[in-house]
Amino acid sequence: MTDLIEEIGGVIVSPWETLENISKKEDIRSAFIIVLIASILSGMHTILLPEMRAMFEILGVGIDYTILFVFSLVLGLIGWVLSAGIYRLIAMMLGGNGSYNKVLQLLGYAYAMYFVYLPVSAFVMIALPVLSGVITLIGLIWALILSVFAISIAEGFSKLRAIATVVIGIIAVVILFVIGAVIMMAAFMPVLM
Repeated sequence: MTDLIEEIGGVIVSPWETLENISKKEDIRSAFIIVLIASILSGMHTILLPEMRAMFEILGVGIDYTILFVFSLVLGLIGWVLSAGIYRLIAMMLGGNGSYNKVLQLLGYAYAMYFVYLPVSAFVMIALPVLSGVITLIGLIWALILSVFAISIAEGFSKLRAIATVVIGIIAVVILFVIGAVIMMAAFMPVLM
């Protein structure tokens, strides 16, 4: 457990070197633990979001914080597995020579940034709500940088190709999300009318 704590600290303080060292071992279990804890923190953060409460109030839907928390937790874990698969497929097309397990492992460790970002974001949201958007933007950029490092190391290619992989992956996820939303709306439209 001490090694895992040191690795988490290393990813936060010295991400490139730490991810390179982590890549030399096969340890998806530790990556899973990091993603699980990050998803729990994300679920707790989601419950605190005033925007989330406002959205439910506008829709006239009561908030079930337990369902919201569980949804956030499950979404974090599924997102990790799916994003690793999407990044791996794109990286293969760009000449990467890694493996799904290595991408999954290093992306899991990249979630360590949530251990700092989410508590800071929650504090800022409560104490200085004006800065909440800035903190969110910093967290997003930090996550993207760690993802680029993870992909570059896992696939054994340049940071430029890793950037391309992450950007194409994000575009693919947005397209899939829009298609899924359209299908869901079409499926439920007769029910709503």
